[in-house]
Amino acid sequence: MADAYLRTADCYFISAEYSNAVEYYDKAIKIKLLDPDYAYFQKGLCQGALGKYTQKITTLTNLLDSFPKTNYADDAIYELAGTYLLQNDNENALKFYNKVITDYPNKSYAKKAMLKVG
Repeated sequence: MADAYLRTADCYFISAEYSNAVEYYDKAIKIKLLDPDYAYFQKGLCQGALGKYTQKITTLTNLLDSFPKTNYADDAIYELAGTYLLQNDNENALKFYNKVITDYPNKSYAKKAMLKVG
């Protein structure tokens, strides 16, 4: 069931039907069996696409708190930084860009984060 919800959500995501995607990512998250960290991350992206930046920040923060060793950590931190930047919260944006640089120096986001900090 969780896989079906994720696949449905991804189809909505690809079709830019972000509200529907969020609904199905939430269903997958509630089951907690198959890639809930992926569902959290994708849900956050959808919320950002919908302009719901506060909700995106909450979702990505929940992802990092619930799954500290997730493979999506660097992606989530970079997204958080960019979201804070969009909200003109330069202090938090800088904090998260620096976290990417410090904690994930060999990942692709590190160079992008350095450019943003500059």
